[in-house]
Amino acid sequence: MQLSEIKVSNFRNHKQIAISFTDRITVLTGENGAGKTSLLEAISILGSARSFRSGKIVDLIKHGTERSVIEGLVRCELYENSIRAELKPTRKAMTLNGKKLHQVRDLMHVMPFVIFSPADHRIVEGDASDRRLFLNKAVSQWDFNYADDLRGFQRVLLQRNRILKENKGNFGVLHQVSKSLSPWDEQFIHYSIALTKSRTRYLQEFENVYVVCYKTLANKSNLVGIKYISSLFENPGKDTENKEEIIKEKLQESLKEDMLRGSTNIGPHRDEISLTIDGNQAKFYSSQGEKKTIALALRLAEVDLIQRQHKKAPMLLVDDVSSELDCNRRQALIGLLREGDSQVLITATELPMDLLDGMDLPFDHFDLTGEI
Repeated sequence: MQLSEIKVSNFRNHKQIAISFTDRITVLTGENGAGKTSLLEAISILGSARSFRSGKIVDLIKHGTERSVIEGLVRCELYENSIRAELKPTRKAMTLNGKKLHQVRDLMHVMPFVIFSPADHRIVEGDASDRRLFLNKAVSQWDFNYADDLRGFQRVLLQRNRILKENKGNFGVLHQVSKSLSPWDEQFIHYSIALTKSRTRYLQEFENVYVVCYKTLANKSNLVGIKYISSLFENPGKDTENKEEIIKEKLQESLKEDMLRGSTNIGPHRDEISLTIDGNQAKFYSSQGEKKTIALALRLAEVDLIQRQHKKAPMLLVDDVSSELDCNRRQALIGLLREGDSQVLITATELPMDLLDGMDLPFDHFDLTGEI
């Protein structure tokens, strides 16, 4: 799989730009504000229908224009796919090979990608929502059914929370609220079990790969770990027959608190991932350098599992490589990239020659200075 070209118009600070990519390594350079990260953002929209950065659709459209268009051509061995995204202030329209896109999973199948960016420090030192976001994106590209289950769960959660919010603090209607929630609770239970099972399976395979990646990058004897902490089950990996009853009881026990808060306080949307180093929480007991190494190891393990699962190497987008890794860790990254089959896109303020010379692989260079 190779993204061979991308065309962007009126996206962020880019008026018009077109770039052709090599099948291995392309380096995008330019001063701060030249739009390097914006191009990676455009690629992420082609591959997942959403930006890896936060923001509303209107923020993606160049100021003073009415719409933005992103087009990409993805080549495989026997065929090619065209992806197009048209962004307007209030809507986003995407097509795959000229036909309206109905399922995001189709994009994930055509153009899987993993991005390593400075914002990844939030996976380690942010709150639980940052780690859930990482996990949801990773599992969605590993198991396409997971993306469907996640959307189903989010739809049910929205309806359940609407009922709770409408009756917030009104315990006089507790029985009626319980009755109104009943059909949504059945779906909530179904999707909760499905998501928990997929997350557990993924992390069981993920952990060993992640540990190896970290050791290779850090060149230290520190032992890292990753553990799934469920708000519903003490041992989410244990195969028990009464999971439905366990969740049902927990929902009943939590009903008063849910009504008090006007939202659902247990479920996959409240789960956590514990990242440890030498048995301690990495969030509190690792240096900034170790946090960056942990974040990159997580991303590289993500690349590995996608390739194992789908027999297809995902693109690896590395944003601002110069600021994120010291010399030793960059040398370790060289080895991992040299051994892999991923198409790699790197952004930097200037050519990272120590990284490129070490890889001893051909690369293309595109300087964005003056392109805006």
